[in-house]
Amino acid sequence: MFNVPASIVGIIGILVLIQAACDSIPPRLFLDILQNFAFVPGRFTYGFDSDSVSLAYDAVARQDEERAQLARFFLGDGKPLWWTPLTYAFLHGGWLHVGMNSL
Repeated sequence: MFNVPASIVGIIGILVLIQAACDSIPPRLFLDILQNFAFVPGRFTYGFDSDSVSLAYDAVARQDEERAQLARFFLGDGKPLWWTPLTYAFLHGGWLHVGMNSL
């Protein structure tokens, strides 16, 4: 426990700073961060098979408008955000999540 490499301590420090920043910003700004930096597999699927994603979205839209709005929010324009497979690892659902990942 006392021989943790400096690189790991640095990454944990970055995770703590990011979580503190996310906790201190307005909710709308946090949603913008999620929209642009969270990994959404559907965005990549849309790039390869837009018809399947459109059919799935239409099925959701017929059943539940709230879920359709959420899907529309995260799918955006359907273009893959290629940095998200890396950046999503720095976003967490709360302090417990940061703590468990840090362990």
